[in-house]
Amino acid sequence: MQPTINVSGPAVSGGVNVANWGMMLLGLTVVLILTGLVLGYMALRDIRRERGRLGGAAMATVAAGLLPSLVICGACGTLMALLGIALGQTARRPENVWVLLGLVVGMVLSFLMLRSMYRGAKGWEPVAAVPVERSGMATAALVLTILGGSLLLVVLIGRWRPDFVPLSLGVHVAGLICGVLSRSEPTGRWCAWLSGGMFVVLLLLTA
Repeated sequence: MQPTINVSGPAVSGGVNVANWGMMLLGLTVVLILTGLVLGYMALRDIRRERGRLGGAAMATVAAGLLPSLVICGACGTLMALLGIALGQTARRPENVWVLLGLVVGMVLSFLMLRSMYRGAKGWEPVAAVPVERSGMATAALVLTILGGSLLLVVLIGRWRPDFVPLSLGVHVAGLICGVLSRSEPTGRWCAWLSGGMFVVLLLLTA
């Protein structure tokens, strides 16, 4: 009987090393983002002090606004997910749809924040608005947008009352059409964006 010789050596596991590398990369990423935040705000301050004559305002805005934008998107996604849970999850309202809606809202808010930071650094001042008479098409778009928002709220709070879904979709489409036709006016443009956004939201939630 031949003796059995164990030639297998100790198993070398690279899991610890991989975990260490992951933590190091995560820490480096956080440090870089924080450094960009500080340097970006310092650059924006210098550009603002020079009344926008210095270059690099766009890059400084991205560096300074990256971390706040991530926080805003994360907070909006979390709040919308909690709202979806509070309204009651069903097959028609998956949680990931609510998170997606929250991310869209967060991206819009982040864009407005970044635009404000950039304009502040460049010394941008809003042009004085000339009062204009709102046209009938823009007025119709405004009324339809408000009505569509109310119907969307009824659909959400009323736990997907099926009678209101087709009516809400029709009102959103009508508001979008009127807004596009009166897009030369600020009211028409805003109504077109809002009606189109609510239409997409309702389609996602009822899919």
